Order: sequence, then C-alpha cells, then structure tokens
Amino acid sequence: MRRCLGSMLLVFALVAGAGAGGVAHAQENPKKARELFQQGKTFFDLGQFDDAIKAWQDGYRYKADPLFLYNIAQAYRQSGNPQRALFFYKSYLTNFPRAPNRAEVEEKIEALQKVIDDAARTQKMPPPGVMRPEHGGKTPPEDGGGETTSTRPATTTPRSTTTTPPTTSTTTQTPPQTTTTAMNTPPPPPGGSGASTEPPTVTKTAPPTIANPIDIGVMLGMDVWATGIPRGADPSFALAVTGGYTLQALSGAAFDFRVGGKLGFSFLSDVGSTDVFLSVLADPMVRIHLMPEKLDLYADLGLGVLILSGLTRNSALLKPGVTDVTGALAAFELRPAVGVEYYLSPSLSLQASPGLVISPPPNDFFAESIVRFELAFGASLRL
Repeated sequence: MRRCLGSMLLVFALVAGAGAGGVAHAQENPKKARELFQQGKTFFDLGQFDDAIKAWQDGYRYKADPLFLYNIAQAYRQSGNPQRALFFYKSYLTNFPRAPNRAEVEEKIEALQKVIDDAARTQKMPPPGVMRPEHGGKTPPEDGGGETTSTRPATTTPRSTTTTPPTTSTTTQTPPQTTTTAMNTPPPPPGGSGASTEPPTVTKTAPPTIANPIDIGVMLGMDVWATGIPRGADPSFALAVTGGYTLQALSGAAFDFRVGGKLGFSFLSDVGSTDVFLSVLADPMVRIHLMPEKLDLYADLGLGVLILSGLTRNSALLKPGVTDVTGALAAFELRPAVGVEYYLSPSLSLQASPGLVISPPPNDFFAESIVRFELAFGASLRL
C-alpha cells in the first residue's frame, strides 16, 4: 500500500511540474474573446459595422478563432468595402480549410472579385465627351456651348458649315458623372443592390470553440471494498486509462457533453489468491463550467463489463466451501461518479473523482454484489 501511495505522489509531482511550465506560455483569453464577440454582434445588428469590425478584431487577438475572420468579412461586405471583405474571406478559408460553408464563401469571393474588376475597368474608361490625352483635346463645357471642334479633329467640322447644329452638342451635354460615381460610391454587395436583397449572416456559434476536443488521461487511486468479499479485504490499488471526445455543438455554453471510454484495473490479494479486476466501460460525461477554461464540475456514468481473472478455490470473493471455481468470469458493471477538473493550461488539466463501482454476482458461487468505493486522482491531456 505504501508503494502505491508513493507512486501516486511521484506521478502528481511530475504532472504538476509540467502544468506549471505550460501556464507561463498560455496567451489566450477565451472569456475576453467571448465578450468581444457579443459586443461585435450587437454593433453589427445595429448597423455600426466599423465598431463591430474593431470588436471582432480585438477578439481575434484573444482567441484566434477563424469565425472572427468570417464575421469581419461579412461586416466589410455590408459596409461596401469589397477589397477588405475579399481579404478576410480568403483569410478565413486559409485558417479554416475544412469550413462547412466553404462553397458559400468561395462564391462570395468570386462575386467580390468581379465587382472589384468591374470597378477598376470603369475607372479606366473616360466619361462621355472627355478627350483622351493622346488627342490633346480639351474638356468641353458642360452647358453644351462653345467650340465644338475640341471633341474631334478640326478636319471633321468644316468652317463653312454654319447652319448645321454642332454634332457634338448632345455628347457634351452629359456631364462626367459616371466616372465619379464609380470611384466614390461603394459598389453594392454581390448578389444584389442594397442590404435588403441579401442580409448578411453572422454565425451564431460563439467564438470560443473547443480547440482540442480529444482527450486522454490517467487516473490513480484506491478501491475500498464494501460488499461481495465474505472474508473482508484491505483497500486496493486502482488504475484507469481514459479517452474521450467533447462534442462541438454546445461549445461556449455553460456545459458540454463528452463521449468516451474507460479501461480500469484493480486487484484483490488474499492468502493463496490474487483476483484481478479489469473493467471495460463506455463513459459518457456532462461537464458544467463553473469557471470557463479554468474549473469544471462533471458527472459520468460508466457502463460495461467487469472481467474477473485469477480466481482460485482460495479466492476471497467465493462463498465459504466453494472450491471448484477457477479461471475467469465476466459480469456487468455500473460506475456512477462525479468529479472536478482544474485546467493548468488549455491542454492540461488535473482531476479528482470519487465513484461507486457495482457489479452483480456472476453466478451462485458469489455471496452478493461486488461493491467498491473508488477515489481517484489524475491528469488529462487535450489533443
């Protein structure tokens, strides 16, 4: 027993040392990022696009989530700045290559590029009635009067023709408005004119998504036997290896769900017998975020199989007088537990978990259900 406790203390010392090193390098602040995301959404809903862009840019500095880039692009597109919108759409896809809305974003990029190219071509075209520099002409007066020969070579207008109205008067009546509009008025968003034809969409997913949904962990502890041991037994060493995947659907909420599994090991030593307990469990879990990204409270329910091996006629698990049960047996196992999880860094956490392990008797040779209380401590690494 002393060896077990010594091993546990050594493992926790190593884990704590590794975690302390990780804290110094942690730069993210998901809580601040979440606040700035909500501020930006409020500004966006009110049509204050510049303020929304600033809030989301600040939020991205606290949590480099690609969804910030998408929302910034949406705000720039709505405010009539296709160049900046194009930049942030491309940056979004670069940082999130497997984005579920990739096809939609690529269509927006194509439409924005077309708007930018059309505007560039329009700016290069002279307005009607304005001579190109290579003709050396003068801009005709806007009232249609004055010399008409400035709009075409002198040879095309004979001086002797005084009764014919100037052929260029209709051309000079059109002021150069089109070029000014193309340069100064922002083009409408792609797909229509005005904001009412295609209201931009802001993703509803809160920015602090689960960056590392996969976790693996090791738990060390002890089992205290309650029932199922006719002759009684001292507490035993317990070991468990865990793994799971946290679902993304509720990221940023007050709680989340995790699906996972647990492989547990314990043993019961007695005179002339060592009974080995191997547990293979499905282990769904609900986590409540007491302090986001810092402290969680969780409850899990293990369901699976208990494999008993090493049974001999001297096993403490058997009824008195039973002598013909040897080898291995399997039984159902139920393991409800609660626990707390403290995050040393976004990828490393420490856990403490008391639980109750219940298995009905495998057959008539066992006195009653095997019940043990388990207290375990461990560490978990997010991948």
